[in-house]
Amino acid sequence: MTRQYEAVEDPPMGQQMQVDFGQVTVRNTFHQPQKLWFMACVLSHSRYKFVYWLDRPFTTADVIQAHEQAFA
Repeated sequence: MTRQYEAVEDPPMGQQMQVDFGQVTVRNTFHQPQKLWFMACVLSHSRYKFVYWLDRPFTTADVIQAHEQAFA
C-alpha cells in the first residue's frame, strides 16, 4: 500500500497551531538546579512563535490558558 501526500490549504487565521511540550533544567540565582516546563507553539497562519513557561508541571487549566494567550 502506497501512502499519498498532498498539500492542504492553511486554515483561517487563529484556527490552528503546532504545540510541543518540554522541560529544561537551569541554575537559579543560588546556583541550584531548577526544572522548568514549557509549551512551545507555532501559529500556522502567521508562523509566529509563542512559548509559555512554568516552574511546575502543566495542568489542563494551564494548557487552556496558554492556548488562549497564544491565539490572542
